[in-house]
Amino acid sequence: MTPKTPAIARWLLDRFGIPQQNEPLVGDLVEEYGAGRSVLWFWRQVLVAIATTITRDVRNHRLLAAQAIATGWLLWAAWGQLMHLVEPRMYVSYPRGWNRMAYFEILFLLMVTVWPVLVGWVVARIHRAQQTAMVLVFAASQVIWFIGYYGLHYHEIQRKTIPNQAVEIVLTCTVLLMTLVGGFLQKPRAEARVAS
Repeated sequence: MTPKTPAIARWLLDRFGIPQQNEPLVGDLVEEYGAGRSVLWFWRQVLVAIATTITRDVRNHRLLAAQAIATGWLLWAAWGQLMHLVEPRMYVSYPRGWNRMAYFEILFLLMVTVWPVLVGWVVARIHRAQQTAMVLVFAASQVIWFIGYYGLHYHEIQRKTIPNQAVEIVLTCTVLLMTLVGGFLQKPRAEARVAS
């Protein structure tokens, strides 16, 4: 009888393609867990296996990683250009009967939720062979950018009220989360083959 392992941990193993790349490892983890190892031990082993897999994928596919980062940032640059073209018109023409503020809020909501999902999805779609690792590489580049941005603008941010600082942090985390959601919407290549 196979022991019941944590479902989220098993999903993560599948998402990162570890059973396809190293089936004996997954079997050993399940066997050890069934022999009495703790849930904490199982999670630690899963996270180590995932980190090892991502590191190996990125190291073996450096060019793909650079392409994933470039793809994601080019899509964000396209958003910036679109807003640059639309913004001057927003002040003079917006849908009849709309409050100007509501119009801005909808565009802002698109920027924080829908666009990052689309960016993550496109990065995953273009890099299907190692999609999860490539989405994480792009998300890591976003984290580095945000850290640099907040580092450079530290004094400006420090002058803001605590609620405004919290809003900026929440928005940053939302963009990162939505990017990952978009990247994980795409089925991994091995899963896609099994499903068809």
